[in-house]
Amino acid sequence: MRIGLYVTCILGSFFGLCVKWLYKPARRVRNFLLTTFISLVLLSQLESLYLIALRSPFFSMIAIILFNHYWFYFRPFYPNSDPAGNGMAYGFRSFFIMVSSVILGVISFLLIQFFKVNGNPIGLYIVLAFAAFASFRRCTG
Repeated sequence: MRIGLYVTCILGSFFGLCVKWLYKPARRVRNFLLTTFISLVLLSQLESLYLIALRSPFFSMIAIILFNHYWFYFRPFYPNSDPAGNGMAYGFRSFFIMVSSVILGVISFLLIQFFKVNGNPIGLYIVLAFAAFASFRRCTG
């Protein structure tokens, strides 16, 4: 059951990146359906992060790195320079996404591993709330 959830999250993530480019301002019903799909991908990813973190904080760190890497690409990117500057901006954007995903993954690992109160994984709840908020902000711009 959990393996199916992980595979669904990964496939949903790939389809979500493809779906992102289909948004059109005038197509309200189509955008609603796309937003519903992306929301389902987010919920399934959060659920899989929760289930992974209950068993192994280290593997949850890897999953959070992948989660952040995926959602950082949803942030709109508006290059506004000459062609050389735009190329450098694209390159540094990829570098920033990789580095920030790793940093947030390590911070999440530390929260999940060491912030427990009376056996309750408070750090995990903080990480999941931050992940949900950050991914929503990345989608909306």
